[in-house]
Amino acid sequence: MVKIRLYKEWVVHPLGGRPMKAFLVKGSFPAGERRQSFNKEVAANKKTEVEEFILSDIGSKHKVQRRFIKIDSITSMDASEVSDPRARHRLDHK
Repeated sequence: MVKIRLYKEWVVHPLGGRPMKAFLVKGSFPAGERRQSFNKEVAANKKTEVEEFILSDIGSKHKVQRRFIKIDSITSMDASEVSDPRARHRLDHK
């Protein structure tokens, strides 16, 4: 349980404080006439959250529809191996 501030009051959030896991995602998406491959480190609780984050992130940055983004693999990794600052921040702040 974690206390969060909501509208100037502290509220206990039942799902807060769960330790996040680090994942490495490999895949590709179309970029012009060829496919651009990617490797991305993500911090999340479940693999479904990782998929949603990747589809949302790449879709918005590269204007690619979700159905064209191909995720080849999602593997868990040790938190000490994470080099992406956004993922490391989410791992450190529970």
